[in-house]
Amino acid sequence: MKTLCIPIVACVVALLGSSCATAAEKPNTRPNIVVVFTDDQGYGDLGCFGSETIRTPRIDQLANEGTRFTNFYAQVVCGPSRSALLTGRYPVRSLGWSMKASEITIAELLRDAGYMTGCVGKWDVSNRAAITDRMPNAQGFDYYYGTLGANDGGRVVFHENNKQVGQTNDMASLTRLYTDKSIEFLKRNKDKPFFLYLAHTMVHSVIDASTEFKGKSKGGLYGDTVEELDYHTGRLLDAIDELDLRDNTLVIFTSDNGPWNNFQEVLGKKHNGQIAWGSSGPLREGKGSTYEGGLREPCAVRWPGHVPAGHTSDAIFATIDFLPTFGKLAGYEIPDDRIIDGVDQTGLLTGKSETGAREDYFYFCKGELHAVRKGPWKLILPDRKKFYGYVKDKGSQRAELYNLTQDVSESEDQAKAHPEIVKELRTCADALPLPDAPYDERIRLNRPQPRKAKDGTTALPEGQWKQHNVTDAQREQILAAFQAGIDQKFIPGGALMLIHKGEVILSEAFGVADIETQRSFLTSSPCRIASLTKPHTATVLVRLAAEGKVSLDATVDTYLPEFKGVRVQGEGKAAEAPTLLQCLSHAAGFAGNNALKAGKFSVKLDGDLSDVIKDLATKEQVAAPGTRYAYSRFGYMTAGRVAEVITGRPYPELMQTLLLKPLGAETATFTPPEAMLILMPVPYERTKTGFRRRQGTGLGTAINPGGSLVPQQQTNRWRNRLVQTINNVFPRSTNPG
Repeated sequence: MKTLCIPIVACVVALLGSSCATAAEKPNTRPNIVVVFTDDQGYGDLGCFGSETIRTPRIDQLANEGTRFTNFYAQVVCGPSRSALLTGRYPVRSLGWSMKASEITIAELLRDAGYMTGCVGKWDVSNRAAITDRMPNAQGFDYYYGTLGANDGGRVVFHENNKQVGQTNDMASLTRLYTDKSIEFLKRNKDKPFFLYLAHTMVHSVIDASTEFKGKSKGGLYGDTVEELDYHTGRLLDAIDELDLRDNTLVIFTSDNGPWNNFQEVLGKKHNGQIAWGSSGPLREGKGSTYEGGLREPCAVRWPGHVPAGHTSDAIFATIDFLPTFGKLAGYEIPDDRIIDGVDQTGLLTGKSETGAREDYFYFCKGELHAVRKGPWKLILPDRKKFYGYVKDKGSQRAELYNLTQDVSESEDQAKAHPEIVKELRTCADALPLPDAPYDERIRLNRPQPRKAKDGTTALPEGQWKQHNVTDAQREQILAAFQAGIDQKFIPGGALMLIHKGEVILSEAFGVADIETQRSFLTSSPCRIASLTKPHTATVLVRLAAEGKVSLDATVDTYLPEFKGVRVQGEGKAAEAPTLLQCLSHAAGFAGNNALKAGKFSVKLDGDLSDVIKDLATKEQVAAPGTRYAYSRFGYMTAGRVAEVITGRPYPELMQTLLLKPLGAETATFTPPEAMLILMPVPYERTKTGFRRRQGTGLGTAINPGGSLVPQQQTNRWRNRLVQTINNVFPRSTNPG
């Protein structure tokens, strides 16, 4: 056996570059390419891969009409799996959820080669945010429809291209919807070569099946949902046939990572005790693990007349191989300015090679190399430090060696019996070049973490509370006043952030964000404090209005479809949907209803921008204490979200371009870390004994800007005490909000 793995990869890529011209000279031989990529589906969840409880006749037929690959690899979790597929690079390079705009994707290469490119479904490589230069259109896709992130909360927000177009909490509708959008894409582009990347949300986290499938499988709710996936995959295949595209379309069906069978307790609670996780079949562990169950996936490939029918291959094949393989088939050159970990598997696909071009594979978890496979042998490296919390089987932390041909379940450690193979695979692992920069494993772009001051207290990097003349005793009084809301069961959890003279001086989290899973509330949780960036948000919106990009007189639902039906409660009765001006009246701390009625309220960009900022940041409230704002339910968060939607840019970037650069400043006292999020409706309501999940879908009492999880009227007494405590520390003229 050869021990130098990396030069082999480099040679294959170099050969690809010299051979691509042949395919390019014959454009009529280039296939259409369809990749169907499901979510969290296990190795044992298809009939053609051994399932006895889930019927998948259409996917089984696809496998029978093509080749079934039994040693096919993705990655251990969602975002990293997607960046690896799109770029042909291990996630330690392509960065998973944090995939950079500079990465070159399959879609970019195919588009440049004359293909129409479409992405439908779960994107998950732009930190689940609408960051335009990292969204599908900017990454090579001519058309996109889907959700930028996951459905962990049982709700998804849709984007069509770069525009937000709606949302739903009906998880059972997603598979049909995505398939419909995919078929529409095929029909529009049937007369030209196309690439369709259909990335289903199912069967991830919060799953559901339509009425016609629910209760029909022997595999519980999970089985029902997979059987619905199978049905709609069949619809897609039928559409290919009806459009007379069958013979010239390469279809690949696989999934992103193993099943979440190591998270059963939480998933069971989310689904009222129903089975909501899949099976790894004979493989060890599941999602998040670098044992085989975490990333070995079922894979079926069909291309009539090219890919052998009724064939099974046990050669090592992976999603990272798609980019160079498609390059050979479509006639594009492989990027030579970066490491491409994939290899051209055209010979394997077409049956000309039994073993394929890949003899090794590397297993990563959170950017840490956990294992290496070469031929039948897999070495689990010792002293691994990074794991996903739900993974129960973390191994021995010693070097472990398995012969996967003889022991696919990784149950018989051969390390002591074959020290020479352990040494060879360690050499192979050491030869893999890795980036110098630390791996960015963030799913979302979180707020900067608090740091410890010398006295042991916690403060954000932007400001120290002691420097603002707040004593230890005063700080403890404020924290105790907030904690009282938890102790008295007014709220299950929340976060408190104070801004004084433009600086964050205190940021603390209390209690739990989810009473079912007991997940702790963090300062980076989606619920925001209403006073977080009042002057900053107002300034950004005013600037956008001055540039003609937004109308402050327009109602919120003009820009945010999810706010259809939301109405302001002013003067004791329902009125119209709030305008951005009303949002800013709350966000900037100006007077409320009376000033608006008298026509005296205005926000203008007069003079230098710095003067406006100073004015907003230091102005006393004109209204007397207790004045009810015209728009008091969502506040500045809605205005900030509007700014993101109409510009297609994240709020921190807007802060930089609309606030800092005009002032010639490099940093702000505080910059919001990520997309503004509104949670609707209130997920919990207070009872005599505690909290319970709110029933129904009506807006009812919507979540208030302070991050409370219960109706505001139930928390007034506690809230007033908290506000009074803060007012006692800060005079009204300098009240941080």
